[in-house]
Amino acid sequence: MKATDWTARVRDHLASYSPQASRLGFEPDRILLTRGALDTPERQVFAERLDAAFPEATLVDARDRTHMQLRGLLPKGDDVARREVGRRTLVVGTIGQPLKMARETGVVCPDHLAASPTAYCTYACSYCYLAGSASTLVAPVAKVFVNLEDVLEAIGRRDRRMKRPASLYVGKLQDALGLDPLTGFSRVLVPVVATQQHARLVLLTKSDAVDNLLDLDHRGHTIVTWSLN
Repeated sequence: MKATDWTARVRDHLASYSPQASRLGFEPDRILLTRGALDTPERQVFAERLDAAFPEATLVDARDRTHMQLRGLLPKGDDVARREVGRRTLVVGTIGQPLKMARETGVVCPDHLAASPTAYCTYACSYCYLAGSASTLVAPVAKVFVNLEDVLEAIGRRDRRMKRPASLYVGKLQDALGLDPLTGFSRVLVPVVATQQHARLVLLTKSDAVDNLLDLDHRGHTIVTWSLN
């Protein structure tokens, strides 16, 4: 599949998907539109539908900022207070590096490729590794990245370099399905990865929001894995 086809698929999805807010267990007080959130007509439609899904939320135009530049929009100092406000905040924007190799010292998890169509998580598990990561200390908010075509293009490039099957993880910096009722991104990611020769998609989650997955032709290229606490 060509990159132009991926772009068209993402645009069609953004223009047609209806967010299922009732499946989230997450009710934001604010929706922040950051850089790139409204750059195409399809992204504008998607943002309007997100806004309509949460009629009580305040819509904030923050397009002069990236998704990481939230100074003044979250409380200073107290980390607990920042996280509480962050869990009631939804950020819509774009990500510059949607697929990267995670290489870290001092952790038992091996090096792996991590994809980021969304970021952060609203579940607040006490043992959470994500809660202490650098990006969430700066911006502990749920994020949706509308440049999903860049994720797909990065996966395609990586697949062409692979010599054997290898996993791409969604779940290092987010719950892979936690926001999926809102975005429906799995309905794009899974079919595209199904067409790749070597790429395998691993969705790490604590969510039961599998409705978007049930009718997809994954061709054995997607694995969903749950952790329980």
